Amino acid sequence: MGANHDLLADKAGRAIISKIVNRVDDWGQIFSDNINKAGDFGWPRPDYVCYDYDLDQSIAFEFKPPNHQKREYLTGLGQTLSYLEKHHYSGLILPTVVEGFEIAQHISNILSLDVFARHHIAVIGYNERTLESDPLNSIQLLKSVADERTGEIVTNDLSQTYWCWWRDISHYEISTLLNILDKHSDKTGDIYSQHAWPEFWAMMVAGQTRTWEGQGRRKTDNPRNRASEKQNYKIPLFQLGLIEPSEGRLTVEGYKLISVGKIYGLDSSLYLDYLTKLVLIEGKHLILIQDLEEFKNIAAAPSLASQDQFRIDFEQYLNDNNSIGRRKPGRTTTGNKVSYIRDEFKLWNKLGLLKTVGTRNYFVNGRGIEFNWSRITEILTKDFLY
Repeated sequence: MGANHDLLADKAGRAIISKIVNRVDDWGQIFSDNINKAGDFGWPRPDYVCYDYDLDQSIAFEFKPPNHQKREYLTGLGQTLSYLEKHHYSGLILPTVVEGFEIAQHISNILSLDVFARHHIAVIGYNERTLESDPLNSIQLLKSVADERTGEIVTNDLSQTYWCWWRDISHYEISTLLNILDKHSDKTGDIYSQHAWPEFWAMMVAGQTRTWEGQGRRKTDNPRNRASEKQNYKIPLFQLGLIEPSEGRLTVEGYKLISVGKIYGLDSSLYLDYLTKLVLIEGKHLILIQDLEEFKNIAAAPSLASQDQFRIDFEQYLNDNNSIGRRKPGRTTTGNKVSYIRDEFKLWNKLGLLKTVGTRNYFVNGRGIEFNWSRITEILTKDFLY
């Protein structure tokens, strides 16, 4: 997916949540106002997902950008239908008019046929001229979700964060783990759990994997560490689309990344740039960065006084805007391990996405963190022909 596609999908999705939460006209449909944005990195991967905590049900949206031929939007209908295998409801977001034809109404009419007797699919049209500047007034609900879905639903695990979850895994370790997975590709079953992870864990216990700084990383060998770190290292690989989740086999993107590392080196700009683009687009960190920029525009002085407070208040901003999972009762906001926002700032700094003061500091009292937009733009527009 491209950056502009994801940004437009996010604007449309936010507008939909806002209308549902605020019970605008018929937008509430069958949903409660206790609905938040969620993440789904499995295949098929939706463009925007919401989770209703009162219903304990999810809705997945397919977003189609403007300026395509009509058949592209019919393809979107098929994608929308496929989401119903793992989500209770789905929706298609597309331009109201394409080539002078009212394509959104056409698809709404299709879904109103008798063969779709139960109305679990929404159709939302948008004005392509105003979606970016005025999303709330751009979108139009042409077909609503009218029937609550009951019975067994085949669902993938949803993430409480819509962006790729990251816990300190370095660019060196990504390559090491992917190469170990590739070495065991001839094995059957869960090669991540049965073969690659035990080998990689033994290397970390022996201090043979490297941190971002190139130093040996040594882990204490106990069952608790081994189990938690197993997921810490697997989740970002899966959410970036580098491995498939059930067995841990490399995807096409996974093979591309290790090929770039082997050809140009793990410290090369090409390897780091390719990884950075995956984080921004596939990992949806570009959307998170846009959220943080919006937060900075309204942040009060205490929020900008320290990095810990900045992170806590940014997370509260996401919560207030229905952009992260619902807070658990009694959940603390101390900036420690229970936070959603933890190592993202460090990751962005390591990838060169932040401006730094001196050689190390990237948080500036009174301003927060500042992004290196020239590098972000360069990454987003760079072609990687590998």
